[in-house]
Amino acid sequence: MRSFYMLYGNWVAGAAISLYTIRYPGYPEVYTKLGKMLYELKYNNSISTLDYIAQVIASFVKRLKVYKELDAIVPVPPSKLNREFQPVTELAKRVSNYTGVPTELGYLVKVKETPEMKRIKDPLKKMTILRDSYRILTNSLEGKTVLLFDDLYKSGATLKACTDTLLSEGKVGRVYVLTLVKTWPCSNFEIKKGHCERCRRILERCQKLQK
Repeated sequence: MRSFYMLYGNWVAGAAISLYTIRYPGYPEVYTKLGKMLYELKYNNSISTLDYIAQVIASFVKRLKVYKELDAIVPVPPSKLNREFQPVTELAKRVSNYTGVPTELGYLVKVKETPEMKRIKDPLKKMTILRDSYRILTNSLEGKTVLLFDDLYKSGATLKACTDTLLSEGKVGRVYVLTLVKTWPCSNFEIKKGHCERCRRILERCQKLQK
């Protein structure tokens, strides 16, 4: 399978390193290696995977054409502030250590309580809910090139809202996006009339892996 997945939005360019899960026709949905590690990290506090995941991300960042142009890594603010362990923040700090690109903690903050986005399926509704949910606390990255980082890409609504804030309030020069994983490209994985071509190609690769 391909080594990464492009993410499209209001940023210059974006990528997810892996899929979160893979669906094989006739088989139950399974986690990818990185997807399973992230699940264990987020929901079972399995911090033993933290350093390995950070190294994978750092290795990917170092291969980016814009690597040496990056001025900062900006982690997406946590949705659950009362959570003792914040995976995205901890990963960003470790990636910073491995890459030498500083992480700006507390630069981008969430200022409005919102419902869990994973329960909302409509992308437009997500964008409406997330509007004005984020704020910039300083102008330290004005004109700079930043890497906006999150662990999981679903609809992209959160990353788009954060990018809007970085560009409009922070006056950031360029925003690139990186996530560890992304959800399956389509909610319906069966090949049928009208199914997206991208999903069909991915499914063909999945089928070859089963042979």
